Formats: sequence, structure tokens, C-alpha cells
Amino acid sequence: AKADRLQFSYGARASKMSFKAQKSFVANTETYSNTVECVAAPVRLDESDFDTKIFQKEVIKLADKQESIVRGGRNLFNLLPKAFEGIKNIGVIGWGSQGPAQAQNLRDSIEASGFSDKTKVKIGLRLGSPSADEARKAGFTEANGTLGEMFDVIKESDLLLLLIADSAQAQNFEKILAAMKPGSTL
Repeated sequence: AKADRLQFSYGARASKMSFKAQKSFVANTETYSNTVECVAAPVRLDESDFDTKIFQKEVIKLADKQESIVRGGRNLFNLLPKAFEGIKNIGVIGWGSQGPAQAQNLRDSIEASGFSDKTKVKIGLRLGSPSADEARKAGFTEANGTLGEMFDVIKESDLLLLLIADSAQAQNFEKILAAMKPGSTL
């Protein structure tokens, strides 16, 4: 891959921090270009809180610290269609220690919730990855559109779970950011 332009800009305004990355590169005769902008409110290390309009949040105490959680359970399946509203493709990149459990849990929960016709979980792997056979055994296949090449899956995903090794993330983050479609969530 050849980098044409990579620009990072950081800014802080009021109580928010922002990060913007713009990347263009050429790979396999295709040109990729994307701008990714992230805005996040700073979080103190002793805080764990979030907003939810769909699930019931609970505050628990762990090691003298308060932490906000959502307890899981099949009783929440009826809320999943609303939680995943607007998300047609969930890309799970990698099939290492976390990929199998997270991908199968998402797929099975979506199926049990009755909206698998609207939202699909798809595994993205490197071409020739030995993990492809394991993913196929779990029901993710090219034939049913749930297994594909890593960057193809990234390009079409609305929600992306990046479950590859840290070293692979460091080596590929520029290509990953450039391949993400505008408005997608990592």
C-alpha cells in the first residue's frame, strides 16, 4: 500500500475531545479514501458510565468503585431490533480468541430476536486464513454471505468489531480506517 495522504488532527473544546484521520492509499490497483472523525467526552479512570435509551442501566459497586452495566439475558431480545436499528451489516474482523464467541453470540441473538432478515453478521478474514475453516464449521460461509475477505467486509459494515491481534491492528489501522464506509461505527 502506498500512502497518498494521512492527516491527524486533535482538538478539545468544552468537555469533548475529537480525533480526525483522513487517509488515502492505493492497494491492488484500487484507491481508498476515507475520513474518520471520532468525538468523545473524556472519562476519568474512576468512572464508568454511559447513556442508553433502550436498555435499563444498573449501577453496581466493584472494588469500592461504582460501575454502570446492562445485565444481559434472553428477556432483552425483544429490545435488540431497536438497539440495532439502521445496522444492516455487522462485520467481525478476526477469528482468534474472541471472534468465535462474539460473532456466534451476535448471530444467534439476532436470529432469536427475529430480525436476521434485516441485520447480518459477517466474518472478515485475510485471504487464505487458516481460521476460515473454523468459521465455516460455525456456519459462517461464503455461500450464505457471512464470510469474506477482511477489507471487503470492512467496506460494507455499519458496525465493525475489530478483533484482530494488537500488532495486526497497528500494522493495518490506516487501511482499516480508509476502508470503513462513512457513518460506520468501530
